[in-house]
Amino acid sequence: MMLQYSLCSLHILNNLLQCCYTSVPDPIQIVVAAGPFTQSDTLTYQPLEDLVEYIQEHNPHLVILIGPFIDASHPHVVDGMLAETFQAFFEKIVDGVMEPLRL
Repeated sequence: MMLQYSLCSLHILNNLLQCCYTSVPDPIQIVVAAGPFTQSDTLTYQPLEDLVEYIQEHNPHLVILIGPFIDASHPHVVDGMLAETFQAFFEKIVDGVMEPLRL
């Protein structure tokens, strides 16, 4: 499933860049951020929330997020404090982060 998502994303990115490169006179604004997006002492995503604020303020054409969203060696993960699977945790976080960015 992730492979299909990645290929779909690359296709969308390619179309976006072609469109913007040929029809937009201004430079394309791209934000790239790499995780982990949690703090070392909690499972809150404050760094990711700060990034969302930045995106809302600057309104780039494209945002690329590179994981990991949570480090596998995070103390809360190692101690088994996650009450759900990584996938469920990730989806919940992404849904929460994306909500303010919906058009």
